[in-house]
Amino acid sequence: MFFEDDKDVYQDLGYFHWITNTMAILTILVNGQLFYVVYRYSSPEIGNYKYLIMCFSTFAIFYAGIDIIVQPVCYCFGSAFGFFPSSFLRHAPREFQIITSLHPGAYSMSQFLLMLHFIYRYMVVYKRHQLQWFTYPRCLIWVASFILYSGNFCLIIFFVFQPNEVYRSYLKKYFINVYKVNIDNVYFFGGQYFEETPAGKVPRWKDFLTILNLITLLQIVMVTIFYIFFKMAKAMRELDITMSKRLKQLQIQFFRALSLQLFIPLVTAFFPIGMLYFCPLLDIEMGFYSNIISILLSFQMLLDACVTFTVIKDYRKALMRIFFRNIVNPFLGKNRIEVNNSSNFMSKSDPNTQPRSSSQL
Repeated sequence: MFFEDDKDVYQDLGYFHWITNTMAILTILVNGQLFYVVYRYSSPEIGNYKYLIMCFSTFAIFYAGIDIIVQPVCYCFGSAFGFFPSSFLRHAPREFQIITSLHPGAYSMSQFLLMLHFIYRYMVVYKRHQLQWFTYPRCLIWVASFILYSGNFCLIIFFVFQPNEVYRSYLKKYFINVYKVNIDNVYFFGGQYFEETPAGKVPRWKDFLTILNLITLLQIVMVTIFYIFFKMAKAMRELDITMSKRLKQLQIQFFRALSLQLFIPLVTAFFPIGMLYFCPLLDIEMGFYSNIISILLSFQMLLDACVTFTVIKDYRKALMRIFFRNIVNPFLGKNRIEVNNSSNFMSKSDPNTQPRSSSQL
């Protein structure tokens, strides 16, 4: 049980960690397989886009690893919100908590990478001459942008959402009642829209502006994605008639995959995280159910990989080929040997049992 060394006891968190850890392990396995399939079986028509898919799979494995290492527990009480690690990081010094801040930052990273996928597909359809921006060394501009964008997100959380004594006192009773945890024994990140004072509620403008900054960063990416999405939807109905049937099929398949990968984070991350930010404004207490957010987040990267395997025909066929070659065929081959050995034994035992022709063997 978590926190046994502190004699703190979680209430009903066993199934929560079981779900998130299971999803994380499946995410690592499925995305590892996707990385191999994309690297090994991508056709020449896919071009450099395969490297973007491989980057996304690599990031998904990183995301799942952070989820296992941090094991975040969310809270939403009064005008306060945040999360704390339930892993060994709960007692780690502050300098190690940058690892904890990577967990909420990982969502922003995933959205930025998804935006790059849309930008690439947009260039393939509308501006093929600009695909040079996805070749070395010009592609380094995307790497630098990714580091700046995600680094800004993580560092804001790390430096701004540090709790003070007033904030700890505000949450102390809530943590004991909901999680049976002494808040003085754990490290956590959190914000608060209003501070309780004898004169009433006073806005904490620092936290307001911080949330506004984080939302703005996410909205820039989302607006870009949706703009390209609608442009691509129109382009799919007007594909170049000179394009080969094979290329048209690939374009349509990749667009369908991206469409689903756009919808998935809306359900598993964007709206749930929005609730975590919005409910404290109205003093809506989510209580223990705020951890549904972490559960939904754990599904995102697994579902993204499943979409790629399901929608992209080449990768689906390659996966099935690997499955039959490495699992089904060896199993059937073993059974065939066992049947043949059994038949030989019976023929030797019973002289009346002899095959009439080789076709019956």
